[in-house]
Amino acid sequence: QIPPLPGLTKNGRRVILMRGLDKDQPTPNVSEAMKLVMMIGDVRLREELVGVAGDVYILDAAVATPSHFAKFTPSLVKKFLICVQEAYPVKLKEIHVINVSPLVDSIVNFVKPFLKEKIRNRIFMHSDLKTLYECVPREILPTEYGGDAGSIKQIN
Repeated sequence: QIPPLPGLTKNGRRVILMRGLDKDQPTPNVSEAMKLVMMIGDVRLREELVGVAGDVYILDAAVATPSHFAKFTPSLVKKFLICVQEAYPVKLKEIHVINVSPLVDSIVNFVKPFLKEKIRNRIFMHSDLKTLYECVPREILPTEYGGDAGSIKQIN
């Protein structure tokens, strides 16, 4: 699930939540998943009613398993990040990773060398939702994340 959340942050940024649904789901084709992320971003840009001051991503790593990351290759990650950092018209302002595990820490450390320093400094790891609330207002978060914006099903 990759719904853009309703409303904007106090800085005028759009928040997009990315989460898997089931640990036992077969590992997807990673390149197809990356294409899907870009296509959803393109649709959102087309339908955005107001200008936004950049994107904020919340990555929920609750269902991340080693098999999900086994298909990531340095080449594939690098190509995706070039698209995100160089070609995409909306700037990535913050990345919040929630439900962090040692595996997720390792993956983030794997990806960081491919990121520009400015973006590396915009990655925030959250061991609980309290620290997320300091960055993203509860009013735009789904109820599943302690927010007031309704369920993910309603938002999506």
